Amino acid sequence: MTRPRPGRTSAFRTTALLFLLVAGTAQAAGKGEGACVVRDTSGRNYASLYRDDEGDKAEARAERGQCFGAVSGSGASRAYAFERKNGRVHILYLPQINDSGEVRDAWMDEKDVEIFPYECGCDADCSPFGTAGRGTYVWNGCFREARDRKLAELKERWAGAPPRVAAAAPPASPAERPLSNKDVVALSKAGLSDALVVAKIQQAPSESLDVSTDALLALKKEGVSNAVIDAMMKRAAGRP
Repeated sequence: MTRPRPGRTSAFRTTALLFLLVAGTAQAAGKGEGACVVRDTSGRNYASLYRDDEGDKAEARAERGQCFGAVSGSGASRAYAFERKNGRVHILYLPQINDSGEVRDAWMDEKDVEIFPYECGCDADCSPFGTAGRGTYVWNGCFREARDRKLAELKERWAGAPPRVAAAAPPASPAERPLSNKDVVALSKAGLSDALVVAKIQQAPSESLDVSTDALLALKKEGVSNAVIDAMMKRAAGRP
């Protein structure tokens, strides 16, 4: 970010310390807001930080990937969520290259940024700032965590990476076909014990067993035991 132009004394800037130390309004749902520049700033096509919500007087400029805090309201109703006017959003920023210094405010075109939420757990008033010495502020851990997560998402998008999706669930196993007389004969001839074949008959999800007289004679001819045939007849008798 370029340094702010000299000579400007923002009303917000002159009361920055008081603003940060005096309790403000609790944030809705325990969230504050920040935003990162998404404008393509290659070719020195920087995003402007304006003095006001209208007009073209800029005090600084920002590159893609730089992130800012939010502010809205005033006095007791001041909050760390974006105020929107004339297509612009009201931001808070730290002027030094290492994201530190005194807190300043400006306005940016909303189309130049993408907004993200952060948790309010680092500060009772949901401030995005922490202190790094007298009169020097930095972004606190809650803001940095949300900012870094947002930047990772944006960098994937800018790199043309496909969006992350949840891993697909494994395909469902095909439904087992109904147990038939042919299956029972095959199980019996495979050398399985009567107990195992009977258990299969009892536990099969569905069946199409034929227990007609001719079918029973055919089963006996194939060597199916009486115990297995008895289980087949009981299963067939239990049909709804």
